[in-house]
Amino acid sequence: MTQELSAQSLDAAFLMGPIPFAPVQSVLRHQECSLVPLESHLIDRLVKQAGYVGGSHSKLTYAGQSDEVPTIGVRALLLARDDADQAVLY
Repeated sequence: MTQELSAQSLDAAFLMGPIPFAPVQSVLRHQECSLVPLESHLIDRLVKQAGYVGGSHSKLTYAGQSDEVPTIGVRALLLARDDADQAVLY
């Protein structure tokens, strides 16, 4: 998706990854893009109806970001076989 944003063939996208997320850092450094703050009523609805979690990106997380950016996140779950090597999992 970051290539499409860079090529201007995509207007917007939800991306999931660690914070800071290298593909987002790259796009924000090299393109005229910005993080879109989600309005609180939208975050509340997504948390209540779709199982997302509310969150925010702290200011200065990304280049050109001077304010905290309210957003949503997802929960992650690690699932493994009972006989999986614990050393590999952790």
